[in-house]
This record gives sequence, structure tokens and C-alpha cells, in this order.
Amino acid sequence: MSIEYINRLDIVTGKKENVKNFFENAKKIGFEDVAPIPNELYSIKSKPNISDKYKQKLIKKYETIDVEEWKRRNWGTSFNFLLDEYDTVIYLEGSNSILFSTTNNPPIPWVITASIKYQLGLQLYYYEDSNFHVGQFQVENGMILKDFQIENIYDLDNLKSFSNFVDVINIYSKTNSLQEIEELFDYYLNNYYKNLLSQVGKSSSEIDIEIKKYEILYFELHKLYTKNGDLFTKKDLQEFYINFIKLCNNIKMIESKLNNNQTLNIDNLII
Repeated sequence: MSIEYINRLDIVTGKKENVKNFFENAKKIGFEDVAPIPNELYSIKSKPNISDKYKQKLIKKYETIDVEEWKRRNWGTSFNFLLDEYDTVIYLEGSNSILFSTTNNPPIPWVITASIKYQLGLQLYYYEDSNFHVGQFQVENGMILKDFQIENIYDLDNLKSFSNFVDVINIYSKTNSLQEIEELFDYYLNNYYKNLLSQVGKSSSEIDIEIKKYEILYFELHKLYTKNGDLFTKKDLQEFYINFIKLCNNIKMIESKLNNNQTLNIDNLII
């Protein structure tokens, strides 16, 4: 079963001519512009009696004789959805960006190769919503500057670092998917937290009062939706983060009490 990644590629640095050529060729040829599939690998399919010696020669040269495996190694994905003819790609040339989908993986190998060929600084933001995997990858002329990823943003421990929190918000913002953040907080606040409070014997009215304390999260989230500009700064996200961490700490406190069969005094919760 394949999974879909939503990607946004931003051109951060590069000569105008190189940027222009990159866009033009990506539209026409897609991933094959910088990483063309070797003809030798295609020819194997039409030669069933090919010798083992020749196969070993190709494996030494390309690390595989399978075209699909070669694509995954060199593009990061199996399908060339970067072509302008597909509805899975949007070229935002005014902002030097591309929004596009890939299957099973983000196209990191292709991004590295493209940055080398066109002497560009590139930044890739990606997410997939079945395993909640998000990441940011930055490279300049083949040199990797940043490789950040979180396998599961629904694991609260992955978001308790402020820098991780800022990166994740910006990844979702860049890929036009801030609603995913709202769903994350809504899950923890209106499902998981409520359920924990119920498990420790709190009444419906007590639970409603406790949940209401965190409505500020939605207010802070609304400010993110309406903010003008590109990336969010730590200052933009500080208030949001503080309230989110209060919620995380209360969840962890209740989980600990439940695991140790202790009674919870709701007055001890962080407000």
C-alpha cells in the first residue's frame, strides 16, 4: 500500500538563469532532468537471457538492475509526478516554489542532485498524514544544511522541544496544511485529555471547566492562520507553545497517576 507525501520545494538561493532553467526543465522532464533513468536498465526488460556477468556489471554501476528501485534510490519516489501535465503539481514561480505529491517517500535524493546541477539553495518541506511523518530538508550546492524529521507528531514527546515545535508548525504552514495542527490539538484536548480526566473520576462539569482553560490554543492557532509573512518565528509561537506545554504536562501527570493507581487532585493541574 502506497502513502502520499505532500511536498513544497522552495528555491532559496541561485542565479536567475539557473532558476529559470530549473523550472522549465522540471515542467518538461520532471525528475529525469537531473536524474535520467539509464537506458541500460530499460533494455534489460527486453533481454530475458542477459548474462549474470552483465547484470553484475550494471549492479556495480547503478547499484541495482531494477528500474523502480533505481527511481527510489535517485528520485526518492517511483512516479514522475513533477511533470506540468499532472494535477499533483503546482508551480508557484512567482515565489520560486513547487507544491507536489510523491509516493512513499519525500524526493530527497532528487533535491540534492538538483541543487548540484543548477547550483541552487533548496529547501524541502514535506508531510504525510497516515503515519504523521513530517520533515524539512535544506541543501545548497549539494551540501546538506538541515535534515529535520519527526516520525509521529502525535507522540507528545516529539513536540516538547520548542525548536521541534516551531519546525513542525512551519512545515505544515509551508505545505498549506495548518488544519492538520488544529486536528492534532483538537484530538489531544477534546478526545484524549477528556478521556483521561474521566478515567480519574472527574465529573462532566469539572471536565468542561478544565477543557475551557485551553480554548486559548484555538485563539493562538487562529492568529497563525491570519499572520502575514513567510515562516513563523519563535516569538510568533511562544504563547502558543507555552499553553500547549501546559496541556502536555497535565496529560503526562494524569497518565503517571493512572499508571501508579494514584488519586488525582484536579487543583494540582497546571493552569
